[in-house]
Amino acid sequence: KKSNLKLNLFGCYYGFVAISLGFIWFAVLKCIRLWTLAMGKLGITVDEKKGAGIRTNAIWGWFVLRLSYNWPLITGKKRVQKLLKVLPESSPGVMYVANHCSWMDIPYIAMSIGIRKNYKIIAKSELLKVPILGEAISVGENITVDRSSRKSQVKTYKDGLRWLKDGVSLCTFPEGTRSRDGRLQAFKRGAFKMAEKTGAVIVPISISYCHILNPVDWVFPVRPARGIPVRVHVHDPIETVGKTEDEIVEVVQKTLCSALPESQQPKDGKMPGYDIS
Repeated sequence: KKSNLKLNLFGCYYGFVAISLGFIWFAVLKCIRLWTLAMGKLGITVDEKKGAGIRTNAIWGWFVLRLSYNWPLITGKKRVQKLLKVLPESSPGVMYVANHCSWMDIPYIAMSIGIRKNYKIIAKSELLKVPILGEAISVGENITVDRSSRKSQVKTYKDGLRWLKDGVSLCTFPEGTRSRDGRLQAFKRGAFKMAEKTGAVIVPISISYCHILNPVDWVFPVRPARGIPVRVHVHDPIETVGKTEDEIVEVVQKTLCSALPESQQPKDGKMPGYDIS
Protein backbone atom coordinates (compact mmCIF):
# COMPACT_ATOMS: atom_id res chain seq x y z
CA LYS A 1 0.00 0.00 0.00
CA LYS A 2 1.39 3.37 -1.05
CA SER A 3 2.01 5.84 1.77
CA ASN A 4 0.59 9.36 1.48
CA LEU A 5 3.06 10.78 4.01
CA LYS A 6 5.19 13.66 2.77
CA LEU A 7 8.87 14.38 3.27
CA ASN A 8 10.99 17.48 2.62
CA LEU A 9 14.73 18.19 2.81
CA PHE A 10 14.68 19.12 6.49
CA GLY A 11 12.67 15.98 7.21
CA CYS A 12 15.38 13.94 5.46
CA TYR A 13 18.00 15.49 7.74
CA TYR A 14 15.86 14.79 10.83
CA GLY A 15 15.30 11.21 9.68
CA PHE A 16 19.05 10.69 9.13
CA VAL A 17 19.81 11.89 12.67
CA ALA A 18 16.99 9.92 14.31
CA ILE A 19 17.64 6.66 12.46
CA SER A 20 21.44 6.83 12.80
CA LEU A 21 21.14 7.29 16.54
CA GLY A 22 18.36 4.72 16.50
CA PHE A 23 20.80 1.88 15.79
CA ILE A 24 22.72 2.74 18.97
CA TRP A 25 19.42 3.13 20.84
CA PHE A 26 18.27 -0.30 19.68
CA ALA A 27 21.58 -1.94 20.67
CA VAL A 28 21.39 -0.48 24.19
CA LEU A 29 17.78 -1.62 24.57
CA LYS A 30 18.77 -5.16 23.55
CA CYS A 31 21.55 -5.12 26.12
CA ILE A 32 19.09 -4.03 28.81
CA ARG A 33 16.71 -6.84 27.84
CA LEU A 34 19.47 -9.47 27.89
CA TRP A 35 20.84 -8.14 31.19
CA THR A 36 17.48 -8.35 32.95
CA LEU A 37 16.82 -11.83 31.51
CA ALA A 38 20.27 -13.08 32.59
CA MET A 39 19.84 -11.71 36.11
CA GLY A 40 16.39 -13.24 36.27
CA LYS A 41 17.83 -16.67 35.41
CA LEU A 42 20.12 -16.26 38.41
CA GLY A 43 17.18 -15.37 40.64
CA ILE A 44 18.27 -11.73 40.91
CA THR A 45 15.65 -9.04 40.34
CA VAL A 46 17.05 -5.94 38.65
CA ASP A 47 15.36 -2.84 37.26
CA GLU A 48 12.08 -3.88 38.88
CA LYS A 49 10.22 -0.77 37.69
CA LYS A 50 11.78 -0.90 34.21
CA GLY A 51 13.36 2.52 34.39
CA ALA A 52 16.53 1.68 32.44
CA GLY A 53 14.69 1.44 29.13
CA ILE A 54 12.71 4.61 29.80
CA ARG A 55 15.87 6.61 30.53
CA THR A 56 17.54 5.17 27.44
CA ASN A 57 14.59 6.32 25.34
CA ALA A 58 14.78 9.81 26.85
CA ILE A 59 18.53 10.09 26.21
CA TRP A 60 18.01 9.14 22.56
CA GLY A 61 15.29 11.80 22.35
CA TRP A 62 17.58 14.41 23.93
CA PHE A 63 20.30 13.86 21.34
CA VAL A 64 17.86 13.78 18.42
CA LEU A 65 16.17 17.03 19.45
CA ARG A 66 19.49 18.80 20.01
CA LEU A 67 21.14 17.62 16.82
CA SER A 68 18.07 18.25 14.64
CA TYR A 69 17.48 21.77 15.97
CA ASN A 70 14.13 20.74 17.37
CA TRP A 71 14.57 21.62 21.03
CA PRO A 72 11.41 23.40 22.24
CA LEU A 73 10.96 26.31 24.60
CA ILE A 74 10.09 24.60 27.91
CA THR A 75 8.48 26.63 30.69
CA GLY A 76 7.33 25.55 34.14
CA LYS A 77 9.67 22.54 34.30
CA LYS A 78 10.70 23.38 37.86
CA ARG A 79 7.12 22.66 38.93
CA VAL A 80 7.73 18.95 38.29
CA GLN A 81 11.00 18.98 40.22
CA LYS A 82 9.34 20.77 43.14
CA LEU A 83 6.33 18.42 43.13
CA LEU A 84 8.44 15.24 43.15
CA LYS A 85 10.46 16.55 46.09
CA VAL A 86 7.43 17.13 48.32
CA LEU A 87 5.40 14.02 47.43
CA PRO A 88 5.61 11.36 50.18
CA GLU A 89 7.22 8.06 49.13
CA SER A 90 3.91 6.29 49.68
CA SER A 91 2.13 8.57 47.19
CA PRO A 92 0.94 7.21 43.85
CA GLY A 93 2.74 8.29 40.70
CA VAL A 94 1.90 11.51 38.89
CA MET A 95 -0.50 11.55 35.94
CA TYR A 96 0.95 13.78 33.20
CA VAL A 97 -1.73 14.83 30.70
CA ALA A 98 -0.97 16.64 27.43
CA ASN A 99 -2.73 17.70 24.25
CA HIS A 100 -1.69 15.70 21.20
CA CYS A 101 -1.15 16.85 17.61
CA SER A 102 2.24 15.45 16.56
CA TRP A 103 4.64 12.53 16.99
CA MET A 104 7.03 15.09 18.47
CA ASP A 105 4.79 15.43 21.53
CA ILE A 106 6.31 12.26 23.02
CA PRO A 107 9.97 13.40 23.22
CA TYR A 108 8.80 16.87 24.24
CA ILE A 109 6.94 15.47 27.24
CA ALA A 110 10.02 13.41 28.15
CA MET A 111 12.20 16.53 28.10
CA SER A 112 9.73 18.51 30.21
CA ILE A 113 9.57 15.77 32.86
CA GLY A 114 13.33 15.09 32.85
CA ILE A 115 15.46 12.38 31.26
CA ARG A 116 16.33 10.82 34.64
CA LYS A 117 12.70 10.17 35.58
CA ASN A 118 10.87 6.85 35.26
CA TYR A 119 7.35 6.96 33.84
CA LYS A 120 5.18 4.97 31.47
CA ILE A 121 3.49 6.26 28.34
CA ILE A 122 0.08 4.94 27.33
CA ALA A 123 0.38 4.30 23.58
CA LYS A 124 -1.66 2.58 20.90
CA SER A 125 -0.69 -1.05 20.37
CA GLU A 126 0.05 -0.54 16.65
CA LEU A 127 3.27 1.22 17.62
CA LEU A 128 4.71 -2.11 18.80
CA LYS A 129 5.09 -3.01 15.11
CA VAL A 130 7.32 0.00 14.38
CA PRO A 131 11.01 -1.02 14.22
CA ILE A 132 13.09 0.13 17.22
CA LEU A 133 10.15 2.07 18.67
CA GLY A 134 8.33 -1.17 19.40
CA GLU A 135 11.37 -2.47 21.27
CA ALA A 136 11.58 0.79 23.24
CA ILE A 137 7.94 0.53 24.28
CA SER A 138 8.36 -3.11 25.27
CA VAL A 139 11.66 -2.89 27.21
CA GLY A 140 10.37 0.02 29.29
CA GLU A 141 7.09 -1.85 29.92
CA ASN A 142 5.06 1.09 28.70
CA ILE A 143 1.32 0.52 28.49
CA THR A 144 -0.29 -0.21 25.14
CA VAL A 145 -3.96 -0.25 24.23
CA ASP A 146 -5.92 -1.63 21.29
CA ARG A 147 -8.77 0.84 21.06
CA SER A 148 -10.94 -1.66 19.17
CA SER A 149 -10.73 -4.23 21.97
CA ARG A 150 -12.66 -3.89 25.21
CA LYS A 151 -10.43 -6.53 26.80
CA SER A 152 -7.33 -4.50 25.92
CA GLN A 153 -8.88 -1.34 27.36
CA VAL A 154 -9.59 -3.11 30.66
CA LYS A 155 -6.02 -4.44 30.79
CA THR A 156 -4.66 -0.94 30.10
CA TYR A 157 -6.72 0.42 32.98
CA LYS A 158 -5.46 -2.27 35.38
CA ASP A 159 -1.83 -1.83 34.26
CA GLY A 160 -2.13 1.91 34.74
CA LEU A 161 -3.50 1.50 38.26
CA ARG A 162 -0.68 -0.92 39.09
CA TRP A 163 2.06 1.47 38.00
CA LEU A 164 0.46 4.45 39.76
CA LYS A 165 0.08 2.49 43.00
CA ASP A 166 3.75 1.47 42.70
CA GLY A 167 4.70 5.13 42.58
CA VAL A 168 5.49 5.20 38.84
CA SER A 169 4.08 8.13 36.87
CA LEU A 170 2.02 7.88 33.68
CA CYS A 171 2.04 10.08 30.57
CA THR A 172 -1.21 10.21 28.64
CA PHE A 173 -2.84 11.94 25.70
CA PRO A 174 -6.51 11.91 26.72
CA GLU A 175 -7.68 12.92 23.23
CA GLY A 176 -6.67 9.40 22.19
CA THR A 177 -5.28 10.42 18.81
CA ARG A 178 -3.55 13.35 17.15
CA SER A 179 -5.55 16.45 16.34
CA ARG A 180 -5.30 17.16 12.62
CA ASP A 181 -5.67 20.93 13.01
CA GLY A 182 -4.01 21.30 16.42
CA ARG A 183 -7.26 22.18 18.21
CA LEU A 184 -8.04 20.46 21.50
CA GLN A 185 -10.40 17.52 20.97
CA ALA A 186 -12.79 15.59 23.20
CA PHE A 187 -11.20 13.59 26.01
CA LYS A 188 -11.49 9.88 26.66
CA ARG A 189 -12.14 8.82 30.26
CA GLY A 190 -9.37 6.34 31.10
CA ALA A 191 -6.65 8.64 32.44
CA PHE A 192 -9.06 10.51 34.70
CA LYS A 193 -10.60 7.31 36.07
CA MET A 194 -7.11 6.08 36.99
CA ALA A 195 -6.15 9.36 38.66
CA GLU A 196 -9.43 9.53 40.59
CA LYS A 197 -9.16 5.89 41.69
CA THR A 198 -5.60 6.22 43.04
CA GLY A 199 -5.71 9.84 44.18
CA ALA A 200 -2.83 10.70 41.84
CA VAL A 201 -2.20 14.37 41.15
CA ILE A 202 -2.50 15.47 37.52
CA VAL A 203 0.08 17.70 35.86
CA PRO A 204 -1.29 19.20 32.61
CA ILE A 205 1.24 19.95 29.86
CA SER A 206 0.30 22.32 27.03
CA ILE A 207 2.18 21.82 23.75
CA SER A 208 1.89 24.70 21.28
CA TYR A 209 2.43 24.72 17.50
CA CYS A 210 3.62 21.12 17.22
CA HIS A 211 1.05 20.57 14.47
CA ILE A 212 2.95 23.16 12.41
CA LEU A 213 6.32 21.57 13.16
CA ASN A 214 5.20 18.06 12.20
CA PRO A 215 1.78 18.00 10.49
CA VAL A 216 -0.07 14.68 10.57
CA ASP A 217 0.50 14.06 6.84
CA TRP A 218 4.28 14.54 7.08
CA VAL A 219 6.52 11.69 8.23
CA PHE A 220 9.08 13.94 10.00
CA PRO A 221 9.29 17.59 11.13
CA VAL A 222 9.24 20.07 8.25
CA ARG A 223 11.36 22.80 9.88
CA PRO A 224 13.33 23.60 13.07
CA ALA A 225 11.22 24.03 16.21
CA ARG A 226 12.82 27.30 17.33
CA GLY A 227 11.69 29.15 14.23
CA ILE A 228 8.01 28.56 14.98
CA PRO A 229 8.50 28.53 18.05
CA VAL A 230 7.27 25.29 19.64
CA ARG A 231 6.49 25.78 23.33
CA VAL A 232 5.91 23.21 26.08
CA HIS A 233 4.38 24.58 29.26
CA VAL A 234 4.16 22.53 32.47
CA HIS A 235 1.26 23.64 34.69
CA ASP A 236 0.78 23.48 38.43
CA PRO A 237 -0.39 20.07 39.71
CA ILE A 238 -4.13 19.47 40.11
CA GLU A 239 -5.34 17.50 43.11
CA THR A 240 -7.91 14.80 42.32
CA VAL A 241 -8.90 13.83 45.88
CA GLY A 242 -12.37 15.14 46.68
CA LYS A 243 -13.21 15.88 43.02
CA THR A 244 -15.57 14.02 40.71
CA GLU A 245 -14.39 12.77 37.34
CA ASP A 246 -16.33 15.52 35.54
CA GLU A 247 -14.80 18.20 37.77
CA ILE A 248 -11.29 16.86 37.11
CA VAL A 249 -11.82 16.87 33.34
CA GLU A 250 -13.18 20.42 33.37
CA VAL A 251 -10.22 21.76 35.36
CA VAL A 252 -7.68 19.93 33.18
CA GLN A 253 -9.24 21.18 29.94
CA LYS A 254 -9.33 24.78 31.11
CA THR A 255 -5.76 24.54 32.36
CA LEU A 256 -4.47 23.11 29.08
CA CYS A 257 -6.32 25.79 27.10
CA SER A 258 -4.88 28.58 29.25
CA ALA A 259 -1.43 28.09 27.67
CA LEU A 260 -2.49 27.17 24.13
CA PRO A 261 -2.67 29.78 21.34
CA GLU A 262 -6.03 30.85 19.93
CA SER A 263 -5.50 28.61 16.90
CA GLN A 264 -5.43 25.53 19.16
CA GLN A 265 -8.42 26.38 21.31
CA PRO A 266 -11.53 24.18 20.93
CA LYS A 267 -13.75 25.19 18.02
CA ASP A 268 -16.34 27.88 18.79
CA GLY A 269 -14.70 28.34 22.19
CA LYS A 270 -16.58 25.34 23.60
CA MET A 271 -14.88 22.75 25.78
CA PRO A 272 -14.98 19.41 23.94
CA GLY A 273 -16.15 17.28 26.87
CA TYR A 274 -16.03 13.48 26.54
CA ASP A 275 -15.67 11.22 23.56
CA ILE A 276 -17.60 8.19 24.78
CA SER A 277 -16.75 6.02 21.76
